[in-house]
Order: sequence, then C-alpha cells, then structure tokens
Amino acid sequence: MAHTRTVEQIVALYHARRTARDPVVRRMEEIRTRYQDEIIVPLPEMDRQERTAVANLLQQGLDHYGRRIASYPPNLDCPPTDSRKETARKRADIRRRATLGWWESNRVMMKLRRRSRHLVGYGVSPVVIRPNWELGIPRWEPRDPLGCYPAPTTDPDDLTPTDVIFALKKPLKEIRAMWPQAAAGLCTDDDHAQYGDRMLTVLEFEDPEQRTFVCLNDPQFVNNNGTPHHVLLDTVENRTGICNAVVPARITLDRPTGQFDGMLGMMDMQAKMMSLEVIAVQRSIFPDTYLLSRPNEEAKFISGPHAGYTGNVNIVEGGDVIDKSPAPGFMTPQIIDRLERAQRQQGGISAEMGGESASNIRTGRRGDNIMSNLVDFPVQEAQEMLAASLEEENLRATLIARRYFGARPQSFHVQWAGAKGQVDYTPDKDFDSNYTSVSYAQAGYDVQNLTVGASQMVGTGLMSKESVRRMHPWIADADLEGDLITSEGVEAALLQGFQQGLATGTVPPADGARVQELVTDDNLSLFKAILQAQKEAQERQASVTAEGAPDAVDPMAPEAQPGLAAPGAGAEAGAAVQPSGPSLNNLAGMLQDLRSTSQGAA
Repeated sequence: MAHTRTVEQIVALYHARRTARDPVVRRMEEIRTRYQDEIIVPLPEMDRQERTAVANLLQQGLDHYGRRIASYPPNLDCPPTDSRKETARKRADIRRRATLGWWESNRVMMKLRRRSRHLVGYGVSPVVIRPNWELGIPRWEPRDPLGCYPAPTTDPDDLTPTDVIFALKKPLKEIRAMWPQAAAGLCTDDDHAQYGDRMLTVLEFEDPEQRTFVCLNDPQFVNNNGTPHHVLLDTVENRTGICNAVVPARITLDRPTGQFDGMLGMMDMQAKMMSLEVIAVQRSIFPDTYLLSRPNEEAKFISGPHAGYTGNVNIVEGGDVIDKSPAPGFMTPQIIDRLERAQRQQGGISAEMGGESASNIRTGRRGDNIMSNLVDFPVQEAQEMLAASLEEENLRATLIARRYFGARPQSFHVQWAGAKGQVDYTPDKDFDSNYTSVSYAQAGYDVQNLTVGASQMVGTGLMSKESVRRMHPWIADADLEGDLITSEGVEAALLQGFQQGLATGTVPPADGARVQELVTDDNLSLFKAILQAQKEAQERQASVTAEGAPDAVDPMAPEAQPGLAAPGAGAEAGAAVQPSGPSLNNLAGMLQDLRSTSQGAA
C-alpha cells in the first residue's frame, strides 16, 4: 500500500507543529496544574514554599460550566432522502435510532461532560471515531488536547483538519506488547528488562488514507545501543476516505484559548499574598524573642531561649528578654479580596456557583438576570460548537458502519429518550444517507432553565405543550406522554363526577362501596371498576319483575329492600313508584288538549 506520508515526514511534521503550538500547550499545562491543585507558591525571600491556601475558583468555574453545557442531551434528526416515500421515512427512523444507540453504547453524554471541560478550559476538544471490532459499531475516543497537533488551516472555525497527529505517552513494556516485532528494534532485551516502565512518545498520524503509529525512541537507548531515533510500529488503512478526527475549538481571535487563561496571574498573586499573611499571623502568635544587654553587662541565656509554646522558662543574666510581635499588613486582606473579585470578573465565575449570593442582590429575578448575562452566552456558544462537532462525528461514524460493518446485521435495545425500543439494521441496506442534524433544544440553557423558559412560553401562548414535550430531555416519548396527560385528565373528571353522584344520591352508596372494593381489593383501575359496577347494577335491574320485586326474590326479603339508598333511587327501589318523566308529562298534556278540543266541538 502506498503511504501518503513517510515516517520521516510524520516525525518532521510533529516537531514543526509542536514548536508552533508550544505556547498554547504550555498554557494548557498551566491550566491543568492549577485545576488539579498542584501549584506550589514559591517565597524566595523567605527561603520556603507554601501550598495554596485560597479557594480554587478556576476549578469551581470550569466544573460549573462543564456541567451546565452537558446538563441535557442534544436532539438528533435524520431527515429522509424523500419525505414522500414511506420506505425513505422508515430508513431515516432506523438511522436515527441506530445513531442514538451508538451514542448510548459509547456513553456519549458522559464523554460530553469531559469534552465540555476541555473546550472551556483548554479551548479545544478533540475526538476520534474508530471501528469497534467487538461490537461492530463506531467508537468515540476523546483525546487529550495537550497532545493534539492538527494540520493548520486558513479557516479558524474548521472542525475537520486534513490530518492530525496525536502524541501519546506509553510505557516501553506496553509498546512491546502491542507491537512486538516492530518494537524489538527500540532497545535491547536487557534495556527492556531494566527500563520497561520508561515512558516513550508514540505518534498516531491520521489522514484520509492511513493511520500510522511511530515511536520516538529514548535518547539513552539511542546513545547506548545505536538504535534508531524513531521506529514505524504499524500502518492501517483508512476506509472512510476522510480524516476521522474532529477538533472543535472555542471561537477566539486567532489561536485556541481557554476561558480562564486571564486568571492565572491573579490566582498566583492571591495565593502568594495569602501565604505571606498566614506566615505573618503565625509569627504574631509566637513573637520573636530579643535579649538586650544592660549597661556595662553582657547578656546571655543560662537556660534558653525557649519558644513560648514549649512552656519552658528562659533564664538570663546581664540583660532583659523582650518579645516583639510583627503585625500583618493592614491592606493584605483587601488586596486578597480584590484579587478574588478580579478573578471572578475575568473568568465569569459568579458567587452563586459556590453557593453564595452577592450582598447587593435583593430579588430572585435580579439574581437570575445576572446569572443569565454571565453564563448563558458562553454556554450557548459551547453547545452550538459541540452540536456542530457531533454532526461531523456522526458522518464519520456512519461511514465506519458502512465501510467496515456494511453487511453485518445489528440488533440492540435503545434506552435513549425519544427512541426507546429494539432497533434492527444492516448498514448497507438501511443507511441510505450520511447526513444528520444535531441541535440543542435551547442553546444557552441548562436543563433547569430550559424547563422554566419553556413553561413561560407555553403560558404566554408562544409555544404549544406538544412542542415542549418533544424538545424537553426529560420526556422520553412525547406521544405517550400526551396520551398519559389526556388519560389523567379524563380520570380526574370521571372521579369528580362519580364523587358528585355519591354525594347527591344519584349513585347508591352500595354501588360506591362496590367500586371502592374493586379498586382496593381487586386492584382494578377506576375505569374498569366503574364499568364492572355498572354491569352488575344493570344485571340486577334486569332481574326486577313487572311487580317491582327482584326476580325469584321474596318482596319482603332483605335483598328486595332499598337499604341505604333512598326509595326510588337505583334498582333496589323495588315496588317504589317511579316519578313521571318529561315524555309522560308531554303525553298527558297532549291528551288533555285533545279532550278539551273534542268537548268544545260537541
């Protein structure tokens, strides 16, 4: 197979891109160090080092924005190739459910939470789509932005580089286990036994034609044994015909930058000021001891000097012991507070993110406005960027399914909202298009604000409840939810009418008790219980004879009596005289009119 890039070309590209990207990578490393609380505050003038003793606002803000961005899943739409054909619509539904099945199998929502943190903190969030040979589906692999070197492009908003190099750190023993023949030339067997845990750099080069692995050898092995500087580990054909890496980035001026890059200097200064203040407070608790000589005497300690917290007594002669407590700078707390406020303004980190509230906010509405102005637009931008990235990722996933597993039937159960159930597909047969559309219901909203905003739109008449049900991530099946809401409304009206009938005496108490018995003891729904009681009452009414007594029942028997029901109510009334209805009254009036007419004629 002809290689588009030789090993030497790949190594040369890596070194060139690494040099050009070095400022960006160093800034990412600083963000990672502070996020993980690994920073040490150097105090050279005091010949000591201190751990940071201030709130990690960078970590707080990064986690908060990451959670908001990925708080609910995006919507996926696979339009049919021809909306007029039933076959095309059916295949589009299969493609959509299959793609959601891929997302679920790859735990895309969990990976989006990590990728959203990469996007906010580092400014980029690379991912690679690979074949999953075990399951026969595409596999999503988020990559570390610090080791991602995409090909430069003139379009800063281009998510799909023509090629990309990923630099991975792997131990020597793992490299030899994965590529035993190719990795044999990296070092001797003695070096492998001694330095098996030595970390080496493995370059993974990806372009539309190939996927190449190159290992950069350790300089020690090169100098000691004369082994090559780099070794080709493996080359794999890329059947999709496009680079399978997608690298979304924050919208900036020219190069990727994170949202919290401007906080680094202020965070270090605040930590340093806090360390110095703590040291000053410690020294004020345990004051410095001075021994002053008296005139014409030489002061000296007979016992001591002892620190105050030891409890020992200092014994001196020829002088006096004086304690002096240094006072911390009176402006230090104000400077620390100013630095914290500047960090919050620079990084967009509201006090509410830490469970606090600003003292000048008097109403909940004002607090919501401040949080909305601060958070909504960055979240909207990140969600739209991730949605665009997912569209490109779905394209590569579909190509992998068709080119690698095209004739392999697949069947699995999908639990994704809006597509629950069994999905059966064969890529070559059912995937008649590679296009998918990914969008967030309301970009810029988290799941809580989405619910509030959608409810307000329904209340003002700008949106229907059906539209809200279809866009909300908590509703798995909009059609089923609509049926359940209708059923609950009918059930509530039925229960209210039945209760009113019992209260007014229209429904005999015995029938009400029978319905309750069917609901509680027989575990029937209210609908079925009323229907069953209705059927029993009709059968009982049909057994009444012309004389008004139940058939085959003595008129004086208890079963023939009305019981709790009032006479004339229900079938149990028996011989009670029924009141005349409207039809009988009308007939009586007509006969009276005819009689009056005939008498007048006579």
